[in-house]
Amino acid sequence: MEIAPREPPIAFVHIPKTAGATVTEMFGRAWSRAAVQDAGNFIKGPERATAKIARRPGGWEKWSRAGGRLMVGHVPYHVFRQHMPEDTLYMTFLREPVDRVLSHYHAHVRVGGLANRRLGVIVPLEEAFDRRLPELTNLATRFLCGQPAPMGELPPTALDDAKENLGNFAIVGMQERFEASVALLQRRFGLGTIPYVNRHVSVDRPTVEGLPAEQRALIGQHNLLDLELYAFATALFEEAVQAEGQGLAAAVERLTAMSEAANEEAIRSARNLLDGVLPPGTAAPRAQIYAAAAAAGVPAGAIKYMARLLGVEPGPPGTKLWVRGDRPEPDLREGGPSPA
Repeated sequence: MEIAPREPPIAFVHIPKTAGATVTEMFGRAWSRAAVQDAGNFIKGPERATAKIARRPGGWEKWSRAGGRLMVGHVPYHVFRQHMPEDTLYMTFLREPVDRVLSHYHAHVRVGGLANRRLGVIVPLEEAFDRRLPELTNLATRFLCGQPAPMGELPPTALDDAKENLGNFAIVGMQERFEASVALLQRRFGLGTIPYVNRHVSVDRPTVEGLPAEQRALIGQHNLLDLELYAFATALFEEAVQAEGQGLAAAVERLTAMSEAANEEAIRSARNLLDGVLPPGTAAPRAQIYAAAAAAGVPAGAIKYMARLLGVEPGPPGTKLWVRGDRPEPDLREGGPSPA
């Protein structure tokens, strides 16, 4: 029996805080959850992430024949390139560097890391840069330059290498032009119009516009390479948009309408679920709530967003509980979460 040729695998270089979780969820809706494999976080565990991508000879063929299509992770380009097949198609999303760093800082650094969030340990932005955290310093260039040790000192060629690599990517999306980026990749990979449902949501953090000028300048000084890389990627993106012609605008309009409806349904479902598992005046384990949401197909981002509207607070340190008070009914007309 003749075996049909496999589709080229796709490697998604997911730079943290660029709306990649929402894009990944969309791929799962387009194909299946089994078609998407998470390689994990190279920054936190390089050996483990690399092991998820590295396979024995023939392993990629077996994965593809079983329906595997997309490998995604907070993993630098060089790791994918080293271990995935030669015909792999590469994609990534970028975000304006100051905004990305600000989002990353408030989500993962400011309070000493997620594990210590309840302790309220504040790490000032200036101290975070004094610690020379690679997550806050030219992270996009680090992930895309192809260097074998991107979290360390970058060579003088890092920016040029990153630009050259980006020029060979199948898709370079922009978080600030999210709908157009998703419409582009859907057309590039023949997905049709698949609505996206927002996953990770950044709440209660300052915006770039509200950032003091000296802090904005400080972030920029530590991300000069990423600022130039972002400008280069923006030009690539605009070229791709122009190449698609007028049909892209119609695709964006369809995608936006369908996604707004999907997100509204996700918000309603999140409200119903929280009313069931966490009624006013009660407490429940956070993990239990998210497990119930996953089982019901309610996105985590919608749960997080609705929990904030309902006045849900963390329980005492060490309990991992969510506590819901008796806040008045929220006005759901204010909108929903946006890709973070």
